[in-house]
Amino acid sequence: MKKLLRHHVLQGESLISRHRWKRLAIACFVMLCLMLASSGTGCTKGQIHPAPTADGACGLPEDNAPLVTQTVLRTRLMDIPEQLQHPEDLQAGQVLEITLFEDAQYRARIRPLSRDTRGTLTLTADVEEYPGGSVIAVETDGKFLITIDIPSERKNYIIRFDLKAERYRVDEVLIQELPH
Repeated sequence: MKKLLRHHVLQGESLISRHRWKRLAIACFVMLCLMLASSGTGCTKGQIHPAPTADGACGLPEDNAPLVTQTVLRTRLMDIPEQLQHPEDLQAGQVLEITLFEDAQYRARIRPLSRDTRGTLTLTADVEEYPGGSVIAVETDGKFLITIDIPSERKNYIIRFDLKAERYRVDEVLIQELPH
């Protein structure tokens, strides 16, 4: 994450706001829970989980860290957007057209991409017409894990590959912080 921030600073881009960091930390936590759930351990639907730590790490909480719940509101099988089926052709500035559900269709402009030494592609995009809306997509071994956050609408979506169905599945997720 620090490397990504340094990359943006070196290119003259503005620093990410505190609100965006918080959303990114929550998205990181949700992605970690989903990966653990798909491996048969860790987080499950509707279970209470510790929130990410203040520095954005996804780990065990401190005593004063809030708890969050994650509930799937609706789900369906889907194909990922055409542009993501050929990640080698993706470029900053391209527009992704994402149809999640009949009433949830978004356009997102891709920001600069990064690929680490292991070949993992990280893509972030700003959702058009929804200030603060973001897409975070991580591709490794030809499979994507994607989170879409629309804070003005209080909407959160997660797209991941369903091994049993051999297709992608989108979940609309309600994420709530619980008081201590």
